Amino acid sequence: MNIEQTLERVSSNVDDLYDSFFGTFKILSNQFVHLDNHNVIIKKNEFKILNNNTEPQILSYNIENSRLRYHKNELLPSIHIKLISVNKYNIEPNNIIVELLENVLYLTPPTSIYITYHQNNNLYSIKNMNMATLFLMEKI
Repeated sequence: MNIEQTLERVSSNVDDLYDSFFGTFKILSNQFVHLDNHNVIIKKNEFKILNNNTEPQILSYNIENSRLRYHKNELLPSIHIKLISVNKYNIEPNNIIVELLENVLYLTPPTSIYITYHQNNNLYSIKNMNMATLFLMEKI
């Protein structure tokens, strides 16, 4: 294999890993009772948390940038996402979900989150800027 083929293969693997962090995810039940029945949608410019009710409540975080994480030049199955603002739809004042996310889990922009893929159980974890795990989710 020549150098161009090797670089193309490595580049393809990096792109595939990066793209794997985008899509729709289900927050696993029994972590926080108020987050049961919630999904996360991650796009290149948006991170959404929404419930599955007939009139969904949506927290839509704007993404400033995202990048894969490395440790000692080794690519990790993890991405760093910088959240810069949030828009709230169908959310009433003193909403318990907003209180949980902002005051307990410290998901108040501007902030950073880290998403890690755990290949052994096919789950993703979301961590806050302090690297505390917020919740686990599976891709749907």
